[in-house]
Amino acid sequence: GLRSRPARRGDGTRLVFIAGLEGSGHHFLQGVLRGTGYGRAALPGTWECGFQWERRVYGEAVKMFKELGAGTFVLPHVSYPCGGGSHEHKMLQRPRIDWLAEAAEEAGVLLQVLFLLRPMDEVLTSGCEKREFEDCDLHAETLSNNTEALVSQMRALRLDQITCLRLGDMKSMKAAVKEAFGDLVPDGRVESEYEEPWSKYVVSEWPSLAGPLQESYAALDGICNSSAQISVKGLVDMVHQG
Repeated sequence: GLRSRPARRGDGTRLVFIAGLEGSGHHFLQGVLRGTGYGRAALPGTWECGFQWERRVYGEAVKMFKELGAGTFVLPHVSYPCGGGSHEHKMLQRPRIDWLAEAAEEAGVLLQVLFLLRPMDEVLTSGCEKREFEDCDLHAETLSNNTEALVSQMRALRLDQITCLRLGDMKSMKAAVKEAFGDLVPDGRVESEYEEPWSKYVVSEWPSLAGPLQESYAALDGICNSSAQISVKGLVDMVHQG
């Protein structure tokens, strides 16, 4: 459920974690951030790409977050999933944003989750046709499993911690980058880094693979809509208080 706002340290340490399914725009964001001199925060070694995250290093994460100074720090890019190996192994190599949120709260720092949402057919196509992570039917299973995990973890966050970036929607992309990174990203960078998806890659069996994916996509879409209403409301409240 949605928790109350954590007590924050006076020095204003803010972490940004970029969450999203593999193929949702992590590379696009790396391009957006390139050369901006943004602050980087580390994670415990086994909470990075290529690992099934384990709770035992949670205390280490809290300690690392506590040691950060003031400012905005971007956490390592770890998508859902992120890694390699066999189908069964790869499927489970993913982050735990619920643990990140808990560790940030305990450390007294703010966590902002920049959530990348992209149409499921494009995510699937990006993974199994363009970049050939695995066969499309296996990749659909991987995405379905990871989308379910992502939905349940996102629901453990407060809505005001979530900023959604809808890949392909220029207005949403610019607003989300602005909200997450402020003036760090130069004007025009979002437009120059974004490339239209390769529409010629269409997975022929998409209709048969779409069912379970569309259902979980709808849940993610709902979380995005709710978080957007919260941030608009926050803006209105701020104006009224000002």
